[in-house]
Amino acid sequence: MNKKLKELEMNFTILKYQLHIDNISLIWPLKSILYRGYPQMNFLESKILLNLKKVLNILRFKNINIPKIPSNEIPIFFSDLVDFKYVYDLQTLTKVFENEYNYNIIKKLDTTPFEVLYYDFFNILSTKKVKQIASPRRIPAESFIDWKLVKEEQHLSSHISKRIKKLEDSGEVKLAPYITIKAIPEIIRWYLTWKKILLKFKDSPFLFLINEYSPFPYFGVVWAKKSGIPSIALQHGVIHPTHPGYYHDPENVAVNPDDYINHVIPTLTLVQGEYERRLLLKMGYPKKAIRVTGQPRYDFLAYSDDIFNRDKIIEEYGLPRNRRFIIWTTQTHGLSKRENIKNVQEILRAMKVLKDKYHLIIKLHPGENQKAPLYKKYFGDKDFATIIDGKANTYELIYISDALITKHSTTGIEAIAMGKPILLTEFIKSVDLSLYTDYGFDYILRSYRDLIEYVRLIKSGELLDDFERKRAFFIKERLAHFGNATQRVVKILEKFI
Repeated sequence: MNKKLKELEMNFTILKYQLHIDNISLIWPLKSILYRGYPQMNFLESKILLNLKKVLNILRFKNINIPKIPSNEIPIFFSDLVDFKYVYDLQTLTKVFENEYNYNIIKKLDTTPFEVLYYDFFNILSTKKVKQIASPRRIPAESFIDWKLVKEEQHLSSHISKRIKKLEDSGEVKLAPYITIKAIPEIIRWYLTWKKILLKFKDSPFLFLINEYSPFPYFGVVWAKKSGIPSIALQHGVIHPTHPGYYHDPENVAVNPDDYINHVIPTLTLVQGEYERRLLLKMGYPKKAIRVTGQPRYDFLAYSDDIFNRDKIIEEYGLPRNRRFIIWTTQTHGLSKRENIKNVQEILRAMKVLKDKYHLIIKLHPGENQKAPLYKKYFGDKDFATIIDGKANTYELIYISDALITKHSTTGIEAIAMGKPILLTEFIKSVDLSLYTDYGFDYILRSYRDLIEYVRLIKSGELLDDFERKRAFFIKERLAHFGNATQRVVKILEKFI
């Protein structure tokens, strides 16, 4: 177990009883924040600025009315604004700008749900995008927030801050200013917002969530439980043994119906494969609360050849037609400066050897600096590399590539699903690669020479037979029901309607 996570888990035993409102603990949605260890607040995150942004957000959503929908007919879906992108309609196999998790599920349901949109409350730049996506049945969570709720938030935040100060003065815990200035008020706001949402839709057949452990959706799970509404969570990203959103000492998982001090888990958690099911069982989840469905957002990858056109993709991105492609999905923001520099140096060295036949696609992660200063410094003037924005369609780029380079990104899962070998960077040993190495994907890059050799083996076909054997087992374990996951999820949801 990760030492840092184990230490935090011990602190939660103290904090879960201290940081609560009406016997509902506030600590669990803070878990991933505490695990990441946010630094000291800087000027741009000052209390004054945060309060100003809060006021601006309330004013701009003031005129969006909460629709009058019969609450006993409508399931509630949670949609994270970040997850709206170009996805593929499973019926028409055409590209649409929609929520990649929910779109195809909702389209197959017999009823049209009500969707709560969420994005960073303090982000004042997304108004246009929110209003573009919003509709009478899909509205921002901020629409439920009024001055009365804000006043109650401030009152409760003040009480919680005093409790934290007492704990810190006694030496029991030490929390960064970020927690008391930004995180606690925000968490209380979402606590009150979900209370308001589920009072309005108190007769809904279920609440469907993605990323259910983060501050906003977590309180959806809590208030659904208090309201007697089943909550159903779909696996959002990678679940691994030390994931702070999923890892719990079993003693910290709520079992009794009236227990809200311990971590409240959804009525059902729908996971990608058997591996995730086994992992959640170890983390205190009851057997009846887990169902293996596969991942609906990957179903369209089973139809890649019907969806993608190599020539059109090459033309769209301005790539050379007389080259084969290697895609590198970067994770600059999650790695050390030293490792990032070593990565670009080694891959550049290999590409200087491969450049006559291969072209490198550097696909930025959406969460990193899109100006790409590091990549432009090393690759900006090279005609054998193209740097592509994080918002671009990764699936298209994987499709035209012979192999994918990554560290431990979920793009590796997507590449495996599409039958593309994954090459794992370990020029400097850092992040655990077991997500892939446990399944035999041990094509690890420790030197530029490794990249050159693996590309040779892929071209000759020697590596591909080995990869295909491992891929078959991986899909069975980690992407169960590949191509049919959406239908499996829909069947489960329809039982609740």
